[in-house]
Amino acid sequence: MSQASIKNKKLMTVEEYLRFEERSKYKHEYIDGETIRLHDSGKDAQMAGNRVSHIFIVSNLCFYLRLALQKNGKPCQVGTTEMRVLLRANHYAYPDVFAVCGEFALVPNIFDTLENPVVIFEVLSKSTEIRDRGDKAVDYRNLASLTDYILVSQNKMRVEQQTRQEDGTWKIFVFEKPEDKIFFASLGCGIIVAEIYENIKFPPQPHLKLVESKKKNGK
Repeated sequence: MSQASIKNKKLMTVEEYLRFEERSKYKHEYIDGETIRLHDSGKDAQMAGNRVSHIFIVSNLCFYLRLALQKNGKPCQVGTTEMRVLLRANHYAYPDVFAVCGEFALVPNIFDTLENPVVIFEVLSKSTEIRDRGDKAVDYRNLASLTDYILVSQNKMRVEQQTRQEDGTWKIFVFEKPEDKIFFASLGCGIIVAEIYENIKFPPQPHLKLVESKKKNGK
């Protein structure tokens, strides 16, 4: 996600978190007593380029994934951070984009909380990448319904697909070319890397030769 994460000092029980979240005008993720507010005012969220890139990448993912699903006629839906996902008893998250097939399995008596996503996308940022690759990734991969966990860079053309294998292990595939196609066996369709990054302008990358030259000169 593009939003900076700030953990509240006061720990909450799950029940307190759910009551708090229902009243709050902001969304918060929850893990083991700590809440993490989305759409925060941190530096990473305030960098206009990052925020715009995040919005358009999410939009592209939703549009092209829905288009691909329409073509194959599979009964799957695509959603965004408007719906929360229960990862485990003490971990609730709002994935950037998710797909679910067939019936929605919603947590009883808890508003807008999904239990059975099939594919999940997170758009990485400096402030959230550690968590997206760490505790959140572990809990996502432990979801019985999940077949693919996708990490999308917003600073360069790079998509990482973590896919569950038949023996229960996970295999990583990396896509960095515009023509690369990311296929989701559980959805029966795929999307092209160029579609994900349509109209996205990447920040300039440091010139490697210039950096090496500075090191040699002791600067």
